[in-house]
Amino acid sequence: MKKILQLLVIAALASACTPESFSMLVEQKQLSEVGVDLSGKSVSVVYLESGDARGDAFAGSFADGLAQGVEAEFYDGERSINVFSTPRDPKGDYAAKDSLVRFIMETESDVVFLVDNPVDGKSRTFLYDSMNQRDKVVRLEGDIREVLAERNEDMFKSSAQHCGLQLSKLFKLEWKTQLLDVIYYQGSQWLQAADYAYDFQWKEAMRIWLELVKSDNLEKASCAQYNLAVGCYMLGRYQLAKEWLELSDKTCPLSVSRGLKEKIEALL
Repeated sequence: MKKILQLLVIAALASACTPESFSMLVEQKQLSEVGVDLSGKSVSVVYLESGDARGDAFAGSFADGLAQGVEAEFYDGERSINVFSTPRDPKGDYAAKDSLVRFIMETESDVVFLVDNPVDGKSRTFLYDSMNQRDKVVRLEGDIREVLAERNEDMFKSSAQHCGLQLSKLFKLEWKTQLLDVIYYQGSQWLQAADYAYDFQWKEAMRIWLELVKSDNLEKASCAQYNLAVGCYMLGRYQLAKEWLELSDKTCPLSVSRGLKEKIEALL
């Protein structure tokens, strides 16, 4: 409790029955422009082979560049993404969710990128994130007419690989400084949990808050539920954070709830 007690020495004079709060300046990641967060997920890249030598060469090189770019951003450059090829069924609908779900199952991955042969001077990539609440296939296209016009085979493959690398940059996460409020009461458990939160030890803090939600005092129970929403938010469990916050609002509305609700909804 040492840091919180030092930080909030004046607040310690408050009544034990009165909730207090302190604000934390935190760095929180923002979703990429595609709206998908690949961090902490297993990823595979599958490219289709249609039998057209040039189209297949583009898809294979593009898939390799895409995998390398994602590895650089989310895996510290380590080779962690498997790249597969599969024959293209002329009757297959590879933009359909069912098709992407099948590849999710076959590759045993959380996320799959499907790279198709280029059509009309455009690259075509389909993405499905099985852990994303939106549960939709994302379609990504790019103008590659200049690449397709390249006659040198080595340069052609290199340029195709570069296109895949450029696509991976769409998933780069940005970080934004935000203020988060944590609520506490005077008392050993509340102060211990607040101290853990101050040290960014969210799992330890949440273990205590999970006990404090059992309080017969509705305001205290609501404050613990709100804090659990904060912890889930900081751990990237946004849907669970939303559920805890909604429960807090029903138990006993808190003035700090609105700001956290806006932050969570921006990521769902």
